[in-house]
Amino acid sequence: MVDNVSNNKRIAKNTVLLYFRMLLSILVSFYTSRVVIDVLGVEDYGIYGVVGGVVSMFSFINASMAGATSRFLTCELGNRNYDRLRDTFSSALIIHVLIAIIVLMFAETVGLWFLNHKLVIPGDRMNAAHWVYQCSIISAMLTITQVPYNSLIIAHERMGVYAYIEILNVLLKLLIVYILMIGDFDKLKLYSVLVLSVSFLIMMIYRVYCSKNFNESHVRLVIKPDVMRPMLSFSGWDFYGNMSVTFFIQGVAIILNFFMGPLVNAANSIANTVQGIIKGFAYNIIQAFRPQIIKQYSQGNMEMVNNYCISATQFSLLLFSLMAIPVFWKAEYLLTLWLGEVPEFTVSFLRITLISLIFNLANNVINIPIHACGKMKWFSLITGSCFLISLPMLYFLIKFDVSVEISYLVTLMSYIMCLLCSILILKYYVHSLSVKKIIFDAYFKYCLCVLPSIVILLIINNSDFSDIISLLIGVILNIIII
Repeated sequence: MVDNVSNNKRIAKNTVLLYFRMLLSILVSFYTSRVVIDVLGVEDYGIYGVVGGVVSMFSFINASMAGATSRFLTCELGNRNYDRLRDTFSSALIIHVLIAIIVLMFAETVGLWFLNHKLVIPGDRMNAAHWVYQCSIISAMLTITQVPYNSLIIAHERMGVYAYIEILNVLLKLLIVYILMIGDFDKLKLYSVLVLSVSFLIMMIYRVYCSKNFNESHVRLVIKPDVMRPMLSFSGWDFYGNMSVTFFIQGVAIILNFFMGPLVNAANSIANTVQGIIKGFAYNIIQAFRPQIIKQYSQGNMEMVNNYCISATQFSLLLFSLMAIPVFWKAEYLLTLWLGEVPEFTVSFLRITLISLIFNLANNVINIPIHACGKMKWFSLITGSCFLISLPMLYFLIKFDVSVEISYLVTLMSYIMCLLCSILILKYYVHSLSVKKIIFDAYFKYCLCVLPSIVILLIINNSDFSDIISLLIGVILNIIII
């Protein structure tokens, strides 16, 4: 009981720290995104999104290993096996360096060919696109080798570090905007270099912190087959699922680029930017629960795993609704207020993306005990396929002149299918968890909570209030009801 109280206090403290970090990020992101779009222009902003996305396509190689690293570090810490924890970190870092080299090889061959011959980019902006591309490659390599360090911070539940470093990150983002406004240089090139510089500085700070606070972060260049083998096996099966999700996200952007050009990519990028901010706001609670769910599973405490899964789902969805419901309701007004000129399809894309996020967040919680048990084969194959099959569907719908908004609903369908499959897989592999209890206490009760808020906002929408007054009333009532 004492341990449970201590764990709950730690989760609460980490959640507060993560939300402090997120609020800072949200405030600055809304301002900087608006300025960046104004300075770069809609077309260059779309180019930055789609070109950077080409490099992100190769990140699936790293994503599977990142999940394995986080899982194994947290399990060893939960079991208090510190010698194996040190070996696990060193092995993970060696593997990630090799992954970074592989990504570099693919990006400078296949990715470069794709950039030059397949993407729709105006000829006079191709040189700037190459600057963005090369900066994105370097940034991706830094991010890949950073994974073991971030996983170590999360495993130790030192979320305060993220909050403090985010203050510096926020100040640097504001500095980027200032330099971008006064800089006498190609704005797209300058922006890509500045973003890379900030990423490098933040990465180095995290590494210095880990080196000074965690003994296991001191790398030993010794290959341990008994440590690497289970990590590679886990990540090998996880590889397909992460590849599918990465191809899905970037594939949607590329298909839109093929048929509609950079302007529609800008709409997709804006929708994903807003979605990312709102998801981060809700996902922080999952991030705070994740280490404890894995540690409790490794210790065989299944009742606590069940309770934490329900709580993580409830809180993440309710916090999501605090922001998402008003944004969905007043999407056009808020985007106009934020951006001034709103690219076509942005409102529709944003609303579809927000609905998809409900199923995405719920699935993120379900994934934790599945990852903890290590049964990745069928989970990865089935859920990954849910995303992959949506790409040809999207392609043919747009090709045969189905409206872009209707075609974009394919993305929502993918998240729904993925959640349903994850629930069935959880029930099959982790018998001691009560899936029925999760469905009732998390999903059903969530629907009951948000339904009155939706009804009241629909009533307000039919009133004679101005947009700003109705928005303020709606936000206040939404918060009270939830």
